[in-house]
Amino acid sequence: MKNITTILKEKDVNVETLPENIQSAIENSISLFEDIQTMEEAITDESTDEEKDELQELKITHEDFNESILGAIDNFFEQEEKQKKVAKDKNEPTPAPAPTPPSTTKPIDEPKKKGIGFGTFIIGAAVLIATAGAVNMMRNKN
Repeated sequence: MKNITTILKEKDVNVETLPENIQSAIENSISLFEDIQTMEEAITDESTDEEKDELQELKITHEDFNESILGAIDNFFEQEEKQKKVAKDKNEPTPAPAPTPPSTTKPIDEPKKKGIGFGTFIIGAAVLIATAGAVNMMRNKN
């Protein structure tokens, strides 16, 4: 189990160049590492299995936390490189796009309107009146 500062030194990462959220995560990892060291010093042969298990869980949590910090650092550097590439690409002249052949398809018409139209309203009213008339006729027939 390594301290995050040791891992960062191995990777030649300057903590001061990282965003504040990553810096605070590094500080939390250092604090967790110190807590683990304190627990290791306090655990003796007479310690309960629960205490030993808790120490092992803290170590696993610390390692996972360090891995997530390293992943965040890698992502940060990848984003910086992409931004540098984009800035570099913007400074270079872009080649003119190739002319496109004329399109033989018809242009797309406006999208259809949603809702009912006036004609649909008239047809619906006619069906309603015809149905009401048929019902009225059936009542009068009896």
